[in-house]
Amino acid sequence: MRKNEENEVFPDLKAIVRQNRKKKLKERIFLSVLSWLAALILSLPFFAIVYQYVPEITLQAGVDHILRLDHALTAIVVILIIRGLIEVFKRVVAGIVLMCFIFLTINLFFNKYSYLDVYHDYKSMFIYLLESPVQVPFIPENASFKNGNKIRAAVVPDNPSVRNFAVVISKKHFNDPYYFRRYGKVIQYFSVFKEINQRWQYVFDPANNEYYAPAYESVIHLSGDCDDYSITMASCIEAIGGDARIIRTEGHLYPEVKICQKQDFVKYNLLIRQLFAEESKGKAIYYHLDADDNIWLNFDYTDHYPGGKFMNTKIIGILNL
Repeated sequence: MRKNEENEVFPDLKAIVRQNRKKKLKERIFLSVLSWLAALILSLPFFAIVYQYVPEITLQAGVDHILRLDHALTAIVVILIIRGLIEVFKRVVAGIVLMCFIFLTINLFFNKYSYLDVYHDYKSMFIYLLESPVQVPFIPENASFKNGNKIRAAVVPDNPSVRNFAVVISKKHFNDPYYFRRYGKVIQYFSVFKEINQRWQYVFDPANNEYYAPAYESVIHLSGDCDDYSITMASCIEAIGGDARIIRTEGHLYPEVKICQKQDFVKYNLLIRQLFAEESKGKAIYYHLDADDNIWLNFDYTDHYPGGKFMNTKIIGILNL
């Protein structure tokens, strides 16, 4: 009887031990996954601060595409550090993560920053890791900008025809309330760009005459040369509250628009990739950075997305409006 009882008892004990081991293994795997997930979530704000101070390391991945290895390495280091801190301060981090989920859930009901915004922020970060928007050297405004006074006089954002035209096209292409809440006026700048950019037709000036068409003329037919395009685009952007300027290069004028501060460019980079996916596919985004760390994007007709490649990177002058 005793041997039979022992044979019955010990197999049960072994089975219980095996079950406990499997249970503990599953718990460890679950906690490890949760820990890595928390590390990814908590790494975003730290990455946004740190990456600006890391020396640039790039890899050419095509004629017009550059991979930012410094971004990838910075992200990996930040995630590993956060992961290590989570292991040391598990309870504190668990409380922080729980509070974040509560905060995001409450915001969900009030149409404020919530889970969809977190998703877009992380998507912005990973896309930004894999590419390199190209900064072109900035120079101060040239006081002797050729025909600067005539060009300024043609930029008329307060003209009723220009204002009405700009308001209509600012809502034509990208009118999702979520995008407006997240990106503000910039989403309207991009709608203005798309409308003018895709409809503009090049027409030469009168013979032997440099004619600067006022914007209220050009909005009627959306035609003219590069200076007419620049005047019209700048007028429409300023008519809806934006800041624009006109750049002179050798034999060409084009408009630039102030988008954001440098530290916020990550999310606007993603916005361009989403709204102009086909137009920007496989291409870099080009920008100027001014003395106040403002990002200025190229709104020229030489490409069909904001931040397209410059026709000529040699700048002769910048006309602030």
